[in-house]
Amino acid sequence: KDMLITGHKGLIGQNLWRYVRADDGVIAHGFDLPVNNIVSLDEVLFAAQGMDTVVHLAGETSETDDPFGMFKVNVGGSMNVIRACREHRVGRLIYVSSLCGGLLETPYSAGKATVEAQLKSFSYSYGMDSVILRFDSVYGKYCMHKKDPVTEFIKSAIISDTIRIKEGNTVHDFLYAEDAADAILNAHELEPKKLGTYPIEIGTGIMITLWELAEIIEAAHGSKITMERVDTGCKNKPDPMVTARDQLGFKAKTSIEDGIAQTYDWMKGEIERIEKVYKV
Repeated sequence: KDMLITGHKGLIGQNLWRYVRADDGVIAHGFDLPVNNIVSLDEVLFAAQGMDTVVHLAGETSETDDPFGMFKVNVGGSMNVIRACREHRVGRLIYVSSLCGGLLETPYSAGKATVEAQLKSFSYSYGMDSVILRFDSVYGKYCMHKKDPVTEFIKSAIISDTIRIKEGNTVHDFLYAEDAADAILNAHELEPKKLGTYPIEIGTGIMITLWELAEIIEAAHGSKITMERVDTGCKNKPDPMVTARDQLGFKAKTSIEDGIAQTYDWMKGEIERIEKVYKV
């Protein structure tokens, strides 16, 4: 089977790309900047031809000062993907959303909710086979471009033996990127009758605070880290695991300790490689 992965150079995309490339039954096709752009309908239509599955990961991943540009990419580009899948009768479209898609607090989350609503409407109106997966906090190898807590904390620990913690009591369900890729493949393999049009929330079911995350990173670091308290704010999030276990049969395989250790080792190697290049 042929699978198109938009955003295959991102954190989840690179991990999924390697998973799929190791599977003899699936042929992976990548679609990402700078070669491809989901804002171009013609490019998306061309890429989607002959695909059995499209996994849509591409898009802006953080808040910017240009919410209109973000809307053009995240919503307009996603509508191009939806249109291409319908016109080419793609077997299944898997849209990777976020837990914030259930909220309407920012332009980013509103954009996620908009695409989710459109996918539901296309499923009801045209019988399109689509799956919406919501992740909370994905981390892992190939994360150097990210600005999430895990990446920022590990980078700071390696460079300065310091971690600055903001909203330290906020809880997250940190999901290792390889497990996220595994959940996507589960969604790819399930029979249509076993999937609904409502978002499936993916996680480990284990919520930890940023303070606890910093302590786990300190253990991977192997020596004392200075913890700088910025404030003690808290933004609680719901446990996202129940739906995933019920609908996908998904259960994360990687503990937070093992995942952080692997991510730390990978990031340390990348930082050392970059430093060596610049010293030369």
